Amino acid sequence: MHGGGWRRDRRLYVFHELRVPPGEVRVDVRVTRVETASSTTASPLHDAFVAPRLTLEQRVRLDPREVVLVTYDAERRSLAAVQGAR
Repeated sequence: MHGGGWRRDRRLYVFHELRVPPGEVRVDVRVTRVETASSTTASPLHDAFVAPRLTLEQRVRLDPREVVLVTYDAERRSLAAVQGAR
C-alpha cells in the first residue's frame, strides 16, 4: 500500500471487503509501515504522525448486511472500528 500524491505523503485508502455471517466476529487488522531510503530522509518526523505498527483486535456483533469500518484515530494514534449507530 502506498499513500497518494507524488511523494506518497497523502492519505491512504484501502478497500477490502470480507463477507462474514451475522453474529459475533473477531476483527483483527495489522498494518506495518515499511521504510525505504527516500521515506526516512524525506520526513524525519513521520513517527510523530503515524506509529510504525498499528493493530486492531476487537470482537463486534454484526446484524445482517451491517458494515464495520476500520479507520485511523489521529487523537489516539491507533486503529478503530466504527459501526453504525453503536
